[in-house]
Amino acid sequence: MGKARQLDFKAQGKSLRQQMIIDSAVKIFHQKGYRRATLDDVAEDLGVTKPALYHYVSSKENLLSQIYIQALETFFGYIYEIPNMELSPAEKLRLFIRRHLNTVVIENLAMFSVFFSEESQLPEADFQRIREEKRKFTHVVETIIEDGISQGAFRPLNPKLQAYANSSPSSNRGIDTRRVKIERRLQRMRRFGIKIIRWSENVTFSRS
Repeated sequence: MGKARQLDFKAQGKSLRQQMIIDSAVKIFHQKGYRRATLDDVAEDLGVTKPALYHYVSSKENLLSQIYIQALETFFGYIYEIPNMELSPAEKLRLFIRRHLNTVVIENLAMFSVFFSEESQLPEADFQRIREEKRKFTHVVETIIEDGISQGAFRPLNPKLQAYANSSPSSNRGIDTRRVKIERRLQRMRRFGIKIIRWSENVTFSRS
């Protein structure tokens, strides 16, 4: 199996090899946790030597940063266009929820788990970048909801929805928090998504 993986890895172009390394690291970091995982584990999974990995990553920390960069593009990039779409606030909110649940919860479970459980292991600059992207992400949701309320399209928001920014696991810099099982996160995200969808489908429109 290792030999077959090695041949498969060597047969790919550089960009595909890079992606194979990231995919392998996501799987291993998710299964073992970042601290227990090693570059030797990634190399073994790919069927290559550890020195071969150093052509693509400089360290395990650097590999984690690459995972987060890709996660930023996957998780956040798709929502920034929504506020400028020619849609009603309710349609924007439904579109956001569908994209978010599909992209994060359904298509990228392992990366989602790593993303929210290993932030404290990132270099400081990358950690701060993640926090800034999360603030932008939350602002998109707040803008959609505020626009809906100001236009008279939404009922005043239930205070519980203000907790949206905290709906995903929080991270504390320098604190080794326990890794939460992905199944628990998945169920929490799904429950929250269902609640917002139901709320958005019961909007109150102003009468002329």
